[in-house]
Amino acid sequence: MQKPAKFEYQSLSQRSGKIRYCDISWQAGVQSLIKLRSKIMRILLISVFSLLFLVLSCCDKKVNIEAEKAAILKILADDDQDLLDGTLRESDGSSINIMEGNLEKLTHSEANRRNKTLFARGKFIKVENLDGPIINISPDGNMAWVAVKTKFTIAYTDSLGADKEWEGIEARLEVYEKRENSWDAVVCAQTH
Repeated sequence: MQKPAKFEYQSLSQRSGKIRYCDISWQAGVQSLIKLRSKIMRILLISVFSLLFLVLSCCDKKVNIEAEKAAILKILADDDQDLLDGTLRESDGSSINIMEGNLEKLTHSEANRRNKTLFARGKFIKVENLDGPIINISPDGNMAWVAVKTKFTIAYTDSLGADKEWEGIEARLEVYEKRENSWDAVVCAQTH
């Protein structure tokens, strides 16, 4: 039987400053490389599967469409109640009014000013949804649109001091965006 070949290398010992000779057999070197390669492969496989699991768990977001629709229905109901209570909530988004064939885009400050004027002149006494609301949630659950036709009655005092009521019907299309787990209206287009 033949002796395995020996590999010699020199290393300088920092303590003694002398040169030491080490004998390492090729067989032991190859075995240690195989063990090292196995460890690296195991770590690599575990890392790849962990990363794959993390990516798949984050990307496979399940959206509960019915729960999101219920949340928007609650917002709409609260808005109707705010009208009846005379509570004016500040608008965050822009507003597009479609009246007598004309488009009017209002910034949120202009829409808030117009709403304050409306609330100062009269009081909503009845709000009734005639059609809808129809709610569509995007597949990722971050955007939604709502279409609704509403009949409302406003009580007001005319210029002669007489109490009057005015009924109107509006159709509106609202777009909502989910921000920090709550729905915010970003645009509303409505007809009067």
